[in-house]
Amino acid sequence: MEKRVDSRFGSDESALVEGLRQGDPAAADELFNRYCRPLHAFIMRMVGEQSTAEDVFQDTWVRIVRNIDGFRGDCKFSSWMFQIALNLCRNIARSASRREFVELDKVRDLSQDADADAAKILQAHRMKKLVDSLPVKMKEVIVMRFYH
Repeated sequence: MEKRVDSRFGSDESALVEGLRQGDPAAADELFNRYCRPLHAFIMRMVGEQSTAEDVFQDTWVRIVRNIDGFRGDCKFSSWMFQIALNLCRNIARSASRREFVELDKVRDLSQDADADAAKILQAHRMKKLVDSLPVKMKEVIVMRFYH
């Protein structure tokens, strides 16, 4: 899949950041287009629940736009952005006093998918449970190392 790049910015991240600081909607769109998929995937792996991930994803972008003047440029923009998301994920983990249980009728029936490999699905579920049971700091290391 070819990434769409606004010709005014090229691949220069600093020009995009400066454009965002100046309130240029094209710069904001370009940054969003570049980072929305990896950022959403990261957040989803950290929080493990779609609606919570959507909330954290949206809050991350709101904070980026509101605090872009605080970005000093001593690291990559993407590092700063992922740190914002990570901090929000940590806040979610700290505030969660108990686990949520999913109602059985909301779980998709795997037997309906003819291409599903049951052994791989079970293994993935076991791995997810193991990673989810780790302390927050260890979970962060696993997610960052193997997924990002």
